[in-house]
Amino acid sequence: MRRAFSLVELLVVIAIITILAAILLPVFWTVRGKARQTACTSNLRQIGTAIQMYTQDYDGYYPYAIDPSDRVSPSIWSRTPAFQSQIPRMPYLQDCIRTYTSSLELFHCPGDVGFDVADFTGISMNALPTSFEKYGSSYYYRTEVAAYQINESAVPTPDRVNLVFDGAGAWHGTLVPLQRRYNLLYADCHVKNISNEQMSEAWATPITHR
Repeated sequence: MRRAFSLVELLVVIAIITILAAILLPVFWTVRGKARQTACTSNLRQIGTAIQMYTQDYDGYYPYAIDPSDRVSPSIWSRTPAFQSQIPRMPYLQDCIRTYTSSLELFHCPGDVGFDVADFTGISMNALPTSFEKYGSSYYYRTEVAAYQINESAVPTPDRVNLVFDGAGAWHGTLVPLQRRYNLLYADCHVKNISNEQMSEAWATPITHR
């Protein structure tokens, strides 16, 4: 005759399963997150190669292009009215360098889950369900290099200047502890995964000597 599990035995089994899940889930998410980070950095390296080919063809000048935040919130360029007036007619970065890339899928970060507030402006922005689906790119551009028509030879510290990067730090960040991290293509075309503080430092780095 079979004996049914007692309530205590069931509670013990549930407790064991809960403990195992608590141990294994962070490991699973870490492995999955690392895989996404690796794919994302590979995309950015290839985008960097495309930008290098573009600059070779255009006398060292960076792509004259914008990213989705410029199109959605052109008011951020109110201090540069000449450039601001051109934004509605300018191409996105991915369209500007399309002939130098193998596929537009390069602009799709596997961690992209969209956002509704832009990280770098704090302005409401509908990038859902993903930025890639909404705008054709998960990656955003330091558009100053286009606005001021910067030549790569004029950048004093290209290894510190952010050029192309994740649209949101939550995509490669962590929940516990809560922190944002970004995969970043620097102006010298090396790629690195950095913290929110390091991203702020990159934004603060001058793009020219002036």
